[in-house]
Amino acid sequence: MFPVLVPLEQTRAYQDIFAKGKADGEAKGKADGLKRLLKRRFGVLPRVAESFVQPIGRRGAMKTTLTGAGLLAGALLLGGGAARAALIDAGNGLINDTTLNLVWTQDANLAASNTFGLATGTNLGLYPGDTSGYAGIINADGTMSWAGARFWIDAMNAANYKGYHDWRLPATAQPDPACGDQDDPGGGLPLQGNGFNCTGSDLGHLFYTEGGLAVGDSILDSTILDDHFLNMQSAVYWSGTEFAPSPGGAWYFYTVNGRQNAVDKDGQFYGWAVRPGQVAAAPLPATGLLVAVGLMALGATRRGRRATWVIRSCG
Repeated sequence: MFPVLVPLEQTRAYQDIFAKGKADGEAKGKADGLKRLLKRRFGVLPRVAESFVQPIGRRGAMKTTLTGAGLLAGALLLGGGAARAALIDAGNGLINDTTLNLVWTQDANLAASNTFGLATGTNLGLYPGDTSGYAGIINADGTMSWAGARFWIDAMNAANYKGYHDWRLPATAQPDPACGDQDDPGGGLPLQGNGFNCTGSDLGHLFYTEGGLAVGDSILDSTILDDHFLNMQSAVYWSGTEFAPSPGGAWYFYTVNGRQNAVDKDGQFYGWAVRPGQVAAAPLPATGLLVAVGLMALGATRRGRRATWVIRSCG
């Protein structure tokens, strides 16, 4: 008799291997998701804390020891991680910069999805007080002229976005001695810092200091910024600061390589909203569970016992 040929996909060995691979993949996905959530809230995790968030066991469960959960809760929830973090996910689409005392919109291209009632592709007219003569315009992809960006911010404040009405475009402080180039415009004006390594501006600080990027890097190369923000563009972003030597221009930041300079206000660039202050961070999902587990773990450790728990979900 001829042997019966069974398709590979129907063999027990193939199905066991496939099932294990799927379970391992799901477990790793859950662990990576939890780590990403913790990093967004607390910043860089201590290595010992990361070691307690590992995928182990069957059916995608994340397994950790009770003692490990106690250490993780103690290190993060009692302030060990938050003390070192500069960018904090405050929830509700907002990111705190605790160093500059600023709040950024999590969506770095919010204008593409929300113009706050302003029409796209339409001449919005001249912005009040702007003598450049360039009209405001907002495009469907989120790019806009400088005047368009100012109109957009005004509409955002009128809408009391996220409960606030003090939004603005990022500022470019001058002088900025950190910049690689220093131009003297004369007329009693301060040196105008431009070029690379300009950490005195809001966007320069975000790019170099918080993002850990270097000259020539793209903003999309930063794992830290990618963990916190959405829809970042490797392109040009407007500053709300006019170019003092020539008010027909304004400052911009080039997130393709970290360059800062000034340009005429009719350019079509992206806008990113920021406001002063801090927003109270929303509770991390399952924070109460982690605290309770942590306290129980500490108690169990004192009694010399070591228990094992399986955390199926953290959200």
